[in-house]
Amino acid sequence: MNVLEIGAGAGTLTSIICEKARKVVSYEIDNNLKPILDENLKELMDRKKLIIRLEIEKYIIFLVV
Repeated sequence: MNVLEIGAGAGTLTSIICEKARKVVSYEIDNNLKPILDENLKELMDRKKLIIRLEIEKYIIFLVV
C-alpha cells in the first residue's frame, strides 16, 4: 500500500510506516526539520521508498473520510 503522511515531524512515525508501506509520501511544513529528516530517514529516501515534501502550503488538500 502507498501512504500519504501529513506532518513528518522528526520522522519517528514515518520510519515505522515505511516498514509496512510500499511507498510513503510525507509532507512537513516546518523547513527547520529538513536537516533532521535528512539525517533520520536518509536510507529510506535513498531506496526511493520515502519522498519528503516541504512546501505543503502550495497545495490544497481535501480529505474524504
